[in-house]
Amino acid sequence: MKRSVAYAIAAAAAIVAAMGAFGAPRAGELVQNGGFETGSFSGGWVDGAGQLSSGQTNPAWADHMVALDLPFSGGYSALIGFKYAQIRGNRFGFIYQDVAIPANVSRADLFFKFRQQGWDGNFYDPFRMQIRNTSNAVLATVIDYSFAEANHLFKDSGWLDDDNAVPVGYSMTAYAGQTVRLYFYQENSFNNFYETWTYIDDVSLVFRRWVDLAVDGNGDDLFGGVGTGAGGSSIASGEAGDTISYAVDIENEGPVADSYRLTANPPAGWTAAVRYNGSTYAFPWDTPAIPAGSRIQAEVVLIVPPGAAVAGYSTVVDAVSRSFANRYDSVLLGTNVVPADFLPDLVIDSNGFGVIDPAGGGGISYRETNPSSQVTYALEIFNAGVQADSFRIHWKAASPLTAAVLDGALVRTRAFSTGLIASGSTASYALRVTVPASLVGGDYTNLVYAKSLTDTLKKDAVRAVTRVLAPKVDMIIGGSGDGIIDPTGAGLGGAITVAARAGTVISFPFVLQNEGAVADSFTLSWTSPGAGWTARVNDGTTDRALPWRTPTMAPFSERNYTLVVSVPAGASYDTYKSILNAVSSVSALVRESVTASISVSSGNEIDLIIDGNGDNVYGYLGTALGGSSVKTAMPGDTVTFAITVQNESGENLFDVWWNGPPGWDVRIGDSTSTMRRVTAGSYTLTVRVPAGCPGGTFDVVVDGVKTNKRYFVDSVRGRIVVAAQRVVDAVIDGNGDELFGGTGTGDGGSSSQTTTAGRTVRFTVELQNQGSESESYRVSWNTIPGYTATLQNFASPYLTASVPPGGAALLSFAVRIPYEAAAGELDYVLDVVSTIDAGNVESVRAVVIVNPPPRADLVIDGDGAFDSAPPGSGDGGRALVFGSPGTEVTAVLELWNRGGYPDSFRVSWSPPAGWPAGSVVLSDGSGDHSSPYLVGVIDPGEFLVFTVRVFIPAGAAMRTPIIIDG
Repeated sequence: MKRSVAYAIAAAAAIVAAMGAFGAPRAGELVQNGGFETGSFSGGWVDGAGQLSSGQTNPAWADHMVALDLPFSGGYSALIGFKYAQIRGNRFGFIYQDVAIPANVSRADLFFKFRQQGWDGNFYDPFRMQIRNTSNAVLATVIDYSFAEANHLFKDSGWLDDDNAVPVGYSMTAYAGQTVRLYFYQENSFNNFYETWTYIDDVSLVFRRWVDLAVDGNGDDLFGGVGTGAGGSSIASGEAGDTISYAVDIENEGPVADSYRLTANPPAGWTAAVRYNGSTYAFPWDTPAIPAGSRIQAEVVLIVPPGAAVAGYSTVVDAVSRSFANRYDSVLLGTNVVPADFLPDLVIDSNGFGVIDPAGGGGISYRETNPSSQVTYALEIFNAGVQADSFRIHWKAASPLTAAVLDGALVRTRAFSTGLIASGSTASYALRVTVPASLVGGDYTNLVYAKSLTDTLKKDAVRAVTRVLAPKVDMIIGGSGDGIIDPTGAGLGGAITVAARAGTVISFPFVLQNEGAVADSFTLSWTSPGAGWTARVNDGTTDRALPWRTPTMAPFSERNYTLVVSVPAGASYDTYKSILNAVSSVSALVRESVTASISVSSGNEIDLIIDGNGDNVYGYLGTALGGSSVKTAMPGDTVTFAITVQNESGENLFDVWWNGPPGWDVRIGDSTSTMRRVTAGSYTLTVRVPAGCPGGTFDVVVDGVKTNKRYFVDSVRGRIVVAAQRVVDAVIDGNGDELFGGTGTGDGGSSSQTTTAGRTVRFTVELQNQGSESESYRVSWNTIPGYTATLQNFASPYLTASVPPGGAALLSFAVRIPYEAAAGELDYVLDVVSTIDAGNVESVRAVVIVNPPPRADLVIDGDGAFDSAPPGSGDGGRALVFGSPGTEVTAVLELWNRGGYPDSFRVSWSPPAGWPAGSVVLSDGSGDHSSPYLVGVIDPGEFLVFTVRVFIPAGAAMRTPIIIDG
């Protein structure tokens, strides 16, 4: 069997060795850990704090940390300046990373996001981003930002981007071939008052290099010198004599249109060619002109010679600009020539036989156990290939679990190779997983891999999921901290900061997750920022004093709560950190903590009110805690809410936006999602409930900010309770589930039945009540002259019994076809209408196909085609054969199905009077048959051929007829 399959996975050993000789490829992204998602300053970042006047450094002089608080994307951002550290004049916090920009690039660009918060302004506390050399000399200042206001109110810039007229993209092309320092710092220039800090996220420096090759999707923004193949690679496998293809993208990353010459160096005796736009070209091949920033795709085809040895081979494809010799890229095409088809099939606990997935989907088994225990999974490696083979087995245990494979009496603690396994045979092993005593609960996925040693591209992998029956808890506060757990009580499991006035109450929504595999409850406690602060937890209906023990939660469940913090009336302008803790009731060692920080400011300056609710109540963006209103509606209704935007002080400009259920039409005036720079006043929020809404509770959250002070926020909610829609879905012979048709259309599903005149066909109709209340239905259908159609033996219309919500009625629709019916196709449309809601309708179609009646046509020695004759007459065809007594004569008999549908036939005959039984037989490939002989099904227009064998007895008459009926 020949095959041509491309894989973008690891190469065979020979090809990997060849690639290693070229050195590591250089990626287009030069910044390491630019999103800070390691949770630290790893990957080349340097962080610290210093003194402006002397240049001395001391890490205690300012904040320089990776924080969970307010990331632009992901879970983390960098924080520099003065939020938690004691403020000092003439000090600054900084981070930087040195980046080497390659020479010979067409373009290099720096991108990042930043967000400043604090009380100072007018360039007393500026944030700066500079390009420096490695000696710290400033080459360029990219950002020099400070709040324009000179007051000492709390301010928040929001995440700044091009929409805010602050550049965050900067060309670095001029620094090609140099190592530069990306330097970020936040100053406190003068006194020991008015903290200011800045978040930094998504730092990226990417370069482009004139032309970029990618093979089978691999190598985008990887670049290699001519002849190296270091700009991307792909591995394919095949047998000697195969034709193997690779998709190659050619991208022009330069500033002007250009064309490129592609060359290839296939192994000796191999043939390489290019396919582009339906034509095949020999190497070297010149591309058409490619516009700047565009790409084309061609196909590189390699023909493996029939005698190629089993091995790994390399072909390097280069692209060089026709205009500029210094613009080039190079990719590697690896080819594994294999002797035949090899295939491992891993099976775990009898699951996954015949399922192949190198990523771990080739089989799965779940086992439950306790901490400080072991669990064992049965493993089988089945050789699904056509030749004997050995396989490499390795595994990866989920940390901190450990695993070993039991190979008979041997305990394998690292990868090993099996012995030779015959084609179609199996070798058995066991995976033993050890669970440590201190492990928290949850599901831990362990992976086992197998690959052929003959064709290393053939792999399979299975999953052994160990469910540890132990407690585990996670908290998410304001969307921060999912999957991040801090058992220390330091609040590092998630963080959020909001602004509030002294003497007010601020709410923090949080999610409590029982991630353990056991039922558990959790004790919630709160660490106050200082004297005079109080907090409670609202469970949706009641405020709970802290500490408070939650109700028992099922394994892998979650609940939504709100932390409500009261700010003391005398709180000064500052940022205050409070910590919310959760401790398992099953094990006090299982705990989590998150941070809720409050920056005290002078006032909110915005208040959203919905239908009169929410005056002087404020909610953080997206929380809808600043007021709410509830309306009821039916599907298809239009609901309105009165939104009031109040300007409590300051400039009278606001940005307002809203999020409704997906697919709903929600707008204020002509705006469908956002209003920018609007003034205080009354607005109407219009919500159109889709006609097909299934019913339920739906929220529209309206958020608002002060346009020039985006840290002043409020959030309200309009809730629409939609009565559950009455829905009936008819399914006919299993067709039409979730399809719906208006009366008279039959568009809700259809089924066809084929028959002949004089018969009855039956369709099964299922009426599904998908609504929320019991209903009965009136079913009616059209009439066709001469035909009789009934539902449950009743004529149209038919009234069903009451069908409960979620229930269904099974009905039989029968159609009697008259004997005189002509061949053709007829449609019955069955319309279903609810007896309590005339708008709840459905329509399906029953199609009756009447074929011509059954008809057998016997043809003997070519005579009698399409001739009909009554049984026993012999008038449907004649054959004259000659023989003498004691001899055998034969004739060829064809049995044709001239009817309109598949049918079986009976062929019968009788020997002439006085002839012995068995003197006339019907013969086919299965043997001789005596009369009568039942023939299998023959399709319309098809025929079977038989041999009529006649043994003439002594004394037979000179002319003896033999009649065959079919």
